[in-house]
Amino acid sequence: MQKLEDWGAPTYRTLQELVADRIREAILRGWLKPGQRLDQAEIAERFQVSRMPVREALRTLEAEGLVRFLPHKGVEVCDLSVEEIEEIYQIRCVLESMAIRLAIPKMTPEMLENLKALVNEMEEVIDDPLAWTTLNHRFHSELYAISGRPRLLGIIDSLRNTVQPYLVSDISHPQRARRAIQEHRAILEACERGDANAASELIVAHLQHVCDSLVHNRSRRPERQESR
Repeated sequence: MQKLEDWGAPTYRTLQELVADRIREAILRGWLKPGQRLDQAEIAERFQVSRMPVREALRTLEAEGLVRFLPHKGVEVCDLSVEEIEEIYQIRCVLESMAIRLAIPKMTPEMLENLKALVNEMEEVIDDPLAWTTLNHRFHSELYAISGRPRLLGIIDSLRNTVQPYLVSDISHPQRARRAIQEHRAILEACERGDANAASELIVAHLQHVCDSLVHNRSRRPERQESR
């Protein structure tokens, strides 16, 4: 049987991975908006690559739920419907409730202090939606990582990335950011007490508040125009 060291040195990142990373970042940061069409030729020219790695990169992002291929119309950044947003948050409520229940028995005082520090940082950048949502992503990721369940974390992260572009816009309202911070602090207090039931309920309530806000925003937007 071949040994691992016989497989040779690790290969460098592919063009597909590099292009996927750049487009993913642009979507998650809100530079590319939901419903925006993506011109593969334009992307290939921007990155000075052929169209093949661009198409492969877009297929990767399609699997992550960030873009969709439209028959005979090209590719666009996913523009979620109200029903899709609600479904994502219904699933997240189940999975993130599970993650925090698994995490609480493994939490140390140092881990809790690190999470509190992240919440404090979020308060300092409350007027910067992009910085705030980046810290928010770190807070949830580090909180659930304590569970030690990488497959669970991967699914949660994928679902969170799908709605991330909407969060950047939503959190531009400072009162929503402040409410989220208060909810984060309450979740950490329950974790500090070792109260898994309370922490789980608070996570679900927090996610439901975010979902309600995103659904409200999406409902107020005009329907997409096919001519776009």
